[in-house]
Amino acid sequence: MKNKVEKVYVVANSHIDPVWLWVRNEGLWVIRRTVREILKLMEKYNFTFIFSSAFFYKWIESVEPELFDKIRKYVKEGKWIIVGGWWVEPDCNLLHGESFVRQALYGQLYFKEKFGIKTEIGYNIDSFGHNFMLPQILKKAGFKYYIFMRPKPFQKKLPLDVFWWESPDGSRVLAYRIPISYVAYGEKLSELIKKSIETYSGKLPVILCLYGKGDHGGAPSEEDLQLLDKLGQELNVEIVHSNIVDFFNDLINRNVKIPIVRDELQHHARGCYSVKLDIKMLNRKTEHALLMAERFATLARLVSQSDYPKDKLREAWQNLLFIQFHDSLDGTCIPAAYDDVKEMGYYALNIARNIVEKSIHTIASKINTQSYNFDDYLIVFNPLTKPIVFPIEVEPVSKDICQLIDLETNKVVPFQFIQSTSLCRTYRIVTLTSLPPLGYKVYGIRYGKGSEKKIEAKTSLNVSETLLENEYFKIEINPETGCIRRLVDKRYGVRVFEKNTLVPLVIEDTSDTWSHNVDKFDKVIGRFKLEELKVEEKGPVRVRVRAKLRYNNSSMWQDYILYSKLDFIEVRIRLEWYEKHKMLKLSIPINLEEPKVTCEIPYGVISRPLNGEEEPMLRWIDMSGFVEGENGKMEYGVTIINDCLHSYDARNDELRITVIRSPLYAHHIPLKPEPGRDYLYIDQGIYNIRLLIVPHKGTWKSYDVAKLAEALNMYFPYIIEDKHAGELQHKLSLINVEKDNVYVVVLKESELDNKLIVRLYETRGLKTVTKITIPILNLQVNVKLNPYEIKTLSIDLKTKEVHECNLLEEPLN
Repeated sequence: MKNKVEKVYVVANSHIDPVWLWVRNEGLWVIRRTVREILKLMEKYNFTFIFSSAFFYKWIESVEPELFDKIRKYVKEGKWIIVGGWWVEPDCNLLHGESFVRQALYGQLYFKEKFGIKTEIGYNIDSFGHNFMLPQILKKAGFKYYIFMRPKPFQKKLPLDVFWWESPDGSRVLAYRIPISYVAYGEKLSELIKKSIETYSGKLPVILCLYGKGDHGGAPSEEDLQLLDKLGQELNVEIVHSNIVDFFNDLINRNVKIPIVRDELQHHARGCYSVKLDIKMLNRKTEHALLMAERFATLARLVSQSDYPKDKLREAWQNLLFIQFHDSLDGTCIPAAYDDVKEMGYYALNIARNIVEKSIHTIASKINTQSYNFDDYLIVFNPLTKPIVFPIEVEPVSKDICQLIDLETNKVVPFQFIQSTSLCRTYRIVTLTSLPPLGYKVYGIRYGKGSEKKIEAKTSLNVSETLLENEYFKIEINPETGCIRRLVDKRYGVRVFEKNTLVPLVIEDTSDTWSHNVDKFDKVIGRFKLEELKVEEKGPVRVRVRAKLRYNNSSMWQDYILYSKLDFIEVRIRLEWYEKHKMLKLSIPINLEEPKVTCEIPYGVISRPLNGEEEPMLRWIDMSGFVEGENGKMEYGVTIINDCLHSYDARNDELRITVIRSPLYAHHIPLKPEPGRDYLYIDQGIYNIRLLIVPHKGTWKSYDVAKLAEALNMYFPYIIEDKHAGELQHKLSLINVEKDNVYVVVLKESELDNKLIVRLYETRGLKTVTKITIPILNLQVNVKLNPYEIKTLSIDLKTKEVHECNLLEEPLN
């Protein structure tokens, strides 16, 4: 390699935030204005321009089709280059793995339909970090390259800004970190080119520079294009208006030694993982509701030949994909922008819920309930693709219910009355259901009056204000703090918690909305104090103790729940939060030696150091190590599963899970609030959060964490049905997966035809061969998976032929 940069590839861009410091309507106008400006410039000058986000193109197509036709013209000429291939440029840490797949699926299919192309260039230049599984998702959706800017060099050191980025399964894309910035025009453009050449001199013979305007759109100017023509001669370097692919090909053809990076690309703006909790809750809930809707719609289609609502599901997904735009999901928009975001999120959620309801009622109407001698029937549906025993709460029920009978075993199923959510004389019960994978099970209901009584079940449960116990665990509550003082795993004689646990810590947080330049949140300035401790529930199914806590203007109910015959502890939190410039964390010290932390990321896992730095996570986090048990030292750990939280820190033997933080809306340093003005603060109000604490022998791999995480984040629909004829029996399952470490996430109709799409992934880092059985189709198929591999199958429902396809649902070559 020569010591100087010989060639600079330049490409114009115009980054647009469809919502941020403006509402969606403003963002839509910016898209139109920017496209018009670029097209006018292209009529006069020969330059190349890149533009991402299928949503933007669809918007132009719908309101100014004449502009859309001009875009098509320049795409064919190679001057207008479609990049990204996703619906928007989303946050790249906090999404479910399947949301990334849908960003690519609906984006690439749109570009294929409208332009006859699929882009090879992944493009998230403004997102705040990039998870470790992205190379596999990108590769299997047809991408070869990835362009990003954050984290910047001072936030993450890389061997070179051009590198092969490799996922845990071995998938690779060729990645490039944009030098300095993607925003450059006028004098800044000249500075960008000069500084980029200086930065890469002696490192790369050719470089790529993006220029143009950002955030609020806008085209480069005529002066910018003229300046670029002059800079080549001034700097004695070749400046080429070109496609990004040409830059990568030039590097490869020159045999530049390109390093491999096997790591996530972090960190920028760590506070974004925990701010604007209501939007993160809405996204998480809607992601899982749409997966449920697809699964139940598939089941209904196969058992009743009902139509599959492909168009409605696509519309719902596209609305959800929009709210995953990085500024909106990361909590950095103005308040008015969130009116638009919430509207789109709840619209998608409503579509999903309606599809679930229609599907389960279609199925229930075909179940034979007249062959049994019961008063009514409780039909419980399992949205998971694995069998599970899990609690459900049913309301309303008759106060005269005296028995639940499992029709499969003809045994009585324990239940107990719990507090209703209404004061209008309705009744509510909780019971444990044992459900087959992705299907349903019917329970008979008997009513009794007068002297007839419900049969009381034997139970191992024990409870007082400071004690909860079942056959697995003994929990002691500290009467002074209301926190767990001690947890003993009776199975192995392990003292899991020996310090106050689930302690709500109030942390000082004077950072801006993004928490720029902040790595740790560790200045504890307060703790919630106990106001009341009481037994809330006692029965054969579960026991429940409630700690009522207060800090300043905020209050918190922390409910500890133990179930009979279930090996996890449930914690329900009701938080009323009215603090400013503060963060709330839950402290969980675990009695372990040599602890190691692992957490879920999109379609995968990652282990990180215990250095107290704020990190992103998804539905679960685990700390495992070694502990003294009744038979000596053993490998042991604790997994914490959540339904809406996304960040944590870990130090020594302590996990601190971040619940909420309350900066100003859209505050970006170095700007400071003006004295005397009243400002709006984020995350003020009431929030309901659920956790599962899962102590386990061995590491997290010894427990089916993926199943329990999905159970907590979905819901189990039920119908109380009367007697009627039907061709379906009292129990039905759509699918069975042989190996516990393989999880089926997607069952849906293909976007390309009416075949059945099945997507699964390996969850524990094991090379695996598993058998998948679909009884309704009389079909069995063996599937090979590498560690952490995502695999997609296409099944022809007529011929029963099974083929592997990519994430775009296209057959593999």
